[in-house]
Amino acid sequence: MITHPAVALKSGSGPYLTITFRLEEDFSTQRMPGRRVRRHFSQLREFERGLIICMKNASLSTRRVARQVDHSKCAVRTGWEQWTRDGTHVRRTGSEATRKTTRREDRRIVRQALADPTLTRSTIQSDVGVPVVTQTISRCLAEANLQSKRLFVYCL
Repeated sequence: MITHPAVALKSGSGPYLTITFRLEEDFSTQRMPGRRVRRHFSQLREFERGLIICMKNASLSTRRVARQVDHSKCAVRTGWEQWTRDGTHVRRTGSEATRKTTRREDRRIVRQALADPTLTRSTIQSDVGVPVVTQTISRCLAEANLQSKRLFVYCL
C-alpha cells in the first residue's frame, strides 16, 4: 500500500482504519462555522491527490473521500482512475497543440530569414511548402531570436 507523507494510517477498532492527516493550510478562517463551501472549479493539488490515493487504498467510498477532501466525486474518481491506470498521481505535461512544421522546416525558415533580411512573412510562408499561417513563421523566428519583416504601406 502506498502512503503519502502527510497521511498516517492506523488500525482502529475492528475492521476499520483510522486515517489522520495534517493539512498544509488552516481552512477554519476561510469559512463560516457549520457551513460547507464547495469549490466550483479547482484542480487537485499534489497533496490532495496523495490523500485521495491513501483514502481509496483504505477502502473508503468515493463519496466519503470527496467529502473529506472537499472536492467533487468526479474529481476523486478521475484522480483514482489515473492512479490505477498510470501508477502515478502527478499531472501530465505536454498537452499543448501539435506543431504544424517539423524541426527541419523551422531551420529552413530561419535560414531564409538570415539569408535575406528583407523577406516578409508572407514570402517565407509561400516558400515553406507546408500550409502554415504567418503567425507560425513569426513563432519560428521568435524562437531563433529573430524578427520578421512586415510590409508597410505608406500613403503619399
